[in-house]
Amino acid sequence: MYLSYFDEAGDDGLANLQHSSQLFTLTSVYMEEGEWQDNFDDLRDIRKDIHRRHGLKSSKELHTMKFLKGKGIYWDDGIGGCPWGPAERIEMLDEYFQGVSELSFKVINVAIDKVNLVSRSDMLNYWDGVLDVALTYNINRIEMDLRGWEEEHGGTNRFIVITDRGRVGPMASITRKRQVYNPTPSNYKSSYSFLIERIVEDPMPKDSKRSVFVQLADAITTILLLYVREKFNAGRSWSNQIPGILDMSKIENWFDTLRPILNEKARSSTKYGVVYEPT
Repeated sequence: MYLSYFDEAGDDGLANLQHSSQLFTLTSVYMEEGEWQDNFDDLRDIRKDIHRRHGLKSSKELHTMKFLKGKGIYWDDGIGGCPWGPAERIEMLDEYFQGVSELSFKVINVAIDKVNLVSRSDMLNYWDGVLDVALTYNINRIEMDLRGWEEEHGGTNRFIVITDRGRVGPMASITRKRQVYNPTPSNYKSSYSFLIERIVEDPMPKDSKRSVFVQLADAITTILLLYVREKFNAGRSWSNQIPGILDMSKIENWFDTLRPILNEKARSSTKYGVVYEPT
């Protein structure tokens, strides 16, 4: 059995694109159940190390976009601001990503350009919007990985989807459909259907505050959003609340660090295996 944790950045709405994000990213972190406990313990230790060096409590949720901005739960009104300056916040993420790059799981990154998607009526004939496209690409890749493992080792593996509560309903509808009909991403007008056969049950809810793995998916999908905005010239520029010392070279440095856990087969033609659709 494999456990897959999902989180997203941006919004998945197609209406009124002038007032919503052009980009939507969805990241999955998945692992064999036998690796879960070691990964959990190691992630907890990484956060404890950051706490010891910088004072960021390991019990505090890592919400990466707010953390980069020094806002929300990271804003200490008692001192008139965020207790960690921009350079220290980036240093903490350096340490975090270095630590997680050594753990035993894989990561799939999908980015959807909503403006391009609206112009692709052929895609929308098969998929019901942004979340459907992003989730389908993710679970397709997990399904393919498990099939490949079975060809080499025999037996049958299955997986479950775990996500923050807000998208459980829509994701359940999508995964049910993809077990019945699933058009191939490489040929949108083909009648061939690549069925998702190894998923178990509907997606299960998990509060991100209580899941180090959902928080990890959040961290990676946040830097993915910044990466695709710059790399593909898509979407609005980075918020002026993002520290000025954070630039594309640092984002790429983080992805270079994460390379051991990235499933680059998800899209072998792109750097870091990022699935960017529609192209």
